[in-house]
Amino acid sequence: MSKEIGKYNITVNNILPGATNTDRLSSIIKNRSYMTGNSFENEKKNIIDKIPMNRIGHPEEISDGIAFLASTSASYINGINLVIDGGRMSSF
Repeated sequence: MSKEIGKYNITVNNILPGATNTDRLSSIIKNRSYMTGNSFENEKKNIIDKIPMNRIGHPEEISDGIAFLASTSASYINGINLVIDGGRMSSF
């Protein structure tokens, strides 16, 4: 799509969020805890241990990426996947 409508100065980009502190993530952790018999905190730690920044992201960190891509500062950025996941999905 970015190639099709880029000629109209319309950008198309993707945000790929990682684990983010939301009610949905809490629900997922709670379900994993129930299924495995592990405590909520242990299941949360299992997620955090896979994130190089050693923490779960904040919703504002995701929205900051969205705001950037929607801004004029990103007017020449088109057709990318912006991964906001604390380094979990490393590109090298």
